[in-house]
Amino acid sequence: LIEQIGSGQTFDVHRAHLAPTGDTVIVKKANAGADLVTAAARLNNEFFVTRNLNLPGIVTAQEWLDTSHGPMLVFPDHDLTSLNNFSGAPMATDVLERLALEFAQILVSLHGAGIIHRDINPSNIAVCEKLEEVRLIDFCLATRVDDTGKDEALGSDLPQAHGTYNYLAPEQTGRIDRNVDHRSDLYATGISLYELATGNPPFLNPDPEIIIHRHLTETPPQPKDINPALSDRMSETIMRLIEKNPEDRFQSAAGLLATLSNNGKRKASSTFSIPNRLYGRTELQAQLTANITNGMHGHSRMLRVAGPSGNGKSALISHLVSPAIAAGANFVQGKFEQFDQTRPYGAFIAVFDMLLRKIRSQPEQVVKKWRTRLLDALSPNGQVILDILPDYEKLIDSQPKVPELGLAEAQIRMSIVFRRFVGALASADQPLIVFLDDLQWSDPASRWLIELLLADRSIQNLTIIAAYRDNEVGASHPVTHLFAQLDEGATLPPVVNVGPLNLSAVSNMVADCLSQTTKNVAPLAKIIMAKTGGNPFFIRQFLLALVRKGFVRFVPKTGRWKWDENSTAAEEITDNVADMVVERILDLPKDTQDAVTLASCFGNTFSKADLALASSISQDAIE
Repeated sequence: LIEQIGSGQTFDVHRAHLAPTGDTVIVKKANAGADLVTAAARLNNEFFVTRNLNLPGIVTAQEWLDTSHGPMLVFPDHDLTSLNNFSGAPMATDVLERLALEFAQILVSLHGAGIIHRDINPSNIAVCEKLEEVRLIDFCLATRVDDTGKDEALGSDLPQAHGTYNYLAPEQTGRIDRNVDHRSDLYATGISLYELATGNPPFLNPDPEIIIHRHLTETPPQPKDINPALSDRMSETIMRLIEKNPEDRFQSAAGLLATLSNNGKRKASSTFSIPNRLYGRTELQAQLTANITNGMHGHSRMLRVAGPSGNGKSALISHLVSPAIAAGANFVQGKFEQFDQTRPYGAFIAVFDMLLRKIRSQPEQVVKKWRTRLLDALSPNGQVILDILPDYEKLIDSQPKVPELGLAEAQIRMSIVFRRFVGALASADQPLIVFLDDLQWSDPASRWLIELLLADRSIQNLTIIAAYRDNEVGASHPVTHLFAQLDEGATLPPVVNVGPLNLSAVSNMVADCLSQTTKNVAPLAKIIMAKTGGNPFFIRQFLLALVRKGFVRFVPKTGRWKWDENSTAAEEITDNVADMVVERILDLPKDTQDAVTLASCFGNTFSKADLALASSISQDAIE
């Protein structure tokens, strides 16, 4: 090692001589204070994700070394410096615009290769001494995406947000239920450009929780208001990049590149994607948002959202996360499984495990407050909670054994302890919102717990949102009985019914997917409406099927999407969700079908490590 040229929270970067050639290289290794397991996993991720990349502007590792000091990655020495060395004061506008253009070209190539960086910031953008030759470095958190654009995230079980706090996209904070995709990189690019344009990132605070909250809720001043030398176009471009909602940002790096290249036309992305925005639900969204934000303090309560499968109940509720967090609440969710109704508290276990991850992701002083609050509420019966939620030992440590009781006495003790537990988690400063999906498949123990929590008037600041398929809940269904019991104690708010989309909403969705006007797609939208009945799930699956079969396709020469209305009209679509999923699976290669079959045994979520163990296939092969 010749000299240390950089140091971060996890890694040190050195310039070194590589034996036996003596070539000067850059070496990246874990620093003294790093968790070695996590550091090794991230180095391995960087090496694996980038090892076959040969893209302009991307710095990739040329060698992996196992040393007595731990693993190291070896990179070529391009004699570069990070852009964070140029922050602190506004960058010259002509230099900024040139660098932004060059970086957009790098992102076009990177995203075209199916890779999301997930940690774009000025420290990871390198240039030569003359502010030329832009390069993107540090792929420790990078991830590949599947064919739906979903992030196959490294280490998603780790209890912290991934990336650098000052540059995290809202969906990357772990606080909202949104997938991380290439638009998260665009957000981080916008924050980085904001810093270079003004001298500082828009959200600065020593407390990570405050930074995350500001990413979720706050719109910063226009960079031009801080640096008047900045062009209107550049200022507006930066602000569009840092929109909270991914659908309001540039939809691709190609679109950003077109704008920076003085092409004022919005460019359609060549990658088909369906925006994760709500269509035709403005009134329902406003109604639920008002119910959430205006009533989350005070007595516990239940909100019900009903509708057939695929009508978008879960999607509607997921759009409540941001306003709930902005109002200071914790929003957690769980889902009941159709074929797992014998496992007690299934969805609640997922709910409270999710809340545990949120708590543990906070600064240590905040974690200590939660630990004290829970121990005060649970002592001396904390083990009762650990028997159901063993991961909470990471927060409250091991607990003394509790005396063995008879069945009835144990049930009474459990009801008391669980009410205290939830009462401690739902506070006036941080109300608790619990979303339970597919209530029609709930187990008896969970229904008992719902009734227990909502009947206890001492539990404050708790809102349970229950989504269920009303066409599967008849007069004799246990959920109907649960609602009747709850209605006796306190009048339940009216059910929010989620119906199919109307033609106008379908037209807007199709127009957004194809980067067209609603007028241009009107004939296609009518066909899709007739085929799907306005069911959002079927609309999405039908559109994806049209793309797979080539009836909807991107034409590079024109830069536009084209479709065949006759073939679309002739295309058959099932009205059964299960049949549609089976059809998708049968289109997969045989090896992939076998892997999906094994994965299904884990339920609706699984890890690559578990699937590799069950299938005797390496994680690399699964990737």
